[in-house]
Amino acid sequence: MGWTSSADPLENVGRSTLVFYTKEEAMRFCEKLGWEYEVTEPNKRRTQRTKRYMQYGDNFGTKRAGIPDLSTLPSNRGASK
Repeated sequence: MGWTSSADPLENVGRSTLVFYTKEEAMRFCEKLGWEYEVTEPNKRRTQRTKRYMQYGDNFGTKRAGIPDLSTLPSNRGASK
């Protein structure tokens, strides 16, 4: 049939999205319908980023101390001996 029933008449309210611009508007709506409500304030936005821990790939980065000197490697000394 495409529909289900429930003994709770307010069960389907959570599925639909109710949007309010202010918390006072939401409180008035609940009071008008006789619903109990609980107001929770949103979390404050972070102004700082969390600390970034060094990862394995950072050992090979060129930004940490400039471009590495690879002239001392045997593969870069030249083929003539």
